[in-house]
Amino acid sequence: MDYLERNYQLIKERMIQQMENSIVLGRKLIDTVLDTGFLNFIINPIVKSFYDHWAKNDARSGTLKQIQITLDSGKHLVLNGKTEQSFNNLIEENFPKYFKNDQTFRMGNNRHKNFDRFKQNAKETFTSYLEEVVKLLEVEEDV
Repeated sequence: MDYLERNYQLIKERMIQQMENSIVLGRKLIDTVLDTGFLNFIINPIVKSFYDHWAKNDARSGTLKQIQITLDSGKHLVLNGKTEQSFNNLIEENFPKYFKNDQTFRMGNNRHKNFDRFKQNAKETFTSYLEEVVKLLEVEEDV
């Protein structure tokens, strides 16, 4: 199953590239969105410093773990046969680890009135990612 390892690496590289692009875009948005008037030259560097720290130490590490969990889950399904039951079982087994690395969980207040909605949204996102990752991992041809 050489195609599986090839696809795994290609998907991983692309997901990491998308994450890095999003982090760069977020930093650029600080200049366009944050307007503190004549205090921009003081406030913007401080905000960017906090953003850089958060992106490096929290967002990046959590997202990399989520990518790993998603890809490993997809690989498991491809290797062991994907049935609806095995897919659902894998979601239930791996979603807690995925959610633990989600920014909603890391930064949010679990007593917030909408926390369960945030959690459900994250679960639906994980499910959607996993569905697509499995399809991509299964491609045997060179494309």
